[in-house]
Amino acid sequence: MIRGFPISYGEKSLQGWKAVIDKVHAVGGVMAPQLWHVGVVTPGATGWLPPAPFEGPSGYVAPGKAGGVAMTEHDIAETIRAFAQAAAEAKALGFDAVEIHGAHGYLIDQFFWHPTNQRTDLYGGKSLAERTRFATELILAVRQAVGPDFPISLRISQWKLQDNTAQLAATPQEIEAWLAPLAGAGVDIFIVRSAGSGSQSFIGSDLNLAGWVKS
Repeated sequence: MIRGFPISYGEKSLQGWKAVIDKVHAVGGVMAPQLWHVGVVTPGATGWLPPAPFEGPSGYVAPGKAGGVAMTEHDIAETIRAFAQAAAEAKALGFDAVEIHGAHGYLIDQFFWHPTNQRTDLYGGKSLAERTRFATELILAVRQAVGPDFPISLRISQWKLQDNTAQLAATPQEIEAWLAPLAGAGVDIFIVRSAGSGSQSFIGSDLNLAGWVKS
């Protein structure tokens, strides 16, 4: 985790969130946590560093820029397990849904993005569809942990904090190949982030990324 961001593990923290959820429900509200892993990132302004090296698909934080270590298959399995456990704990606490952060150049997005995913195993690949495997397995594990009726959303974006002009999918067909397996794995809602509200996905298109995802 990054210092200064809320945590949602450990009995004390979980019970603290339970008190918040109960108050939200008491006034008729609903609430969902956003679960995320930043992967290989540049240290923030606080100067804080984790006790171990940053880890990601290939150790890259941006095209050609190393900033951590490549995850082993064991690391990948443990990360998927941790997401599933966190989602199960969120449901048990009384949250009404869960959102998985798969955008903005953080861990899941680092698997999607070819410059940060140079793996040659099952979690890499030249196509975006191939590089969706990690996220698909993660969503499957979360779905199994929370059951069939608990809403799961996934935040996605073309752009990255590392590159505002990045484009994962170059065509509508690539969007479908990217997102269809994730929907099949259990995503109910795609939270789509564009660089601007009028940002178009493709030259000559009247639809932005959210419009293409919906279509």
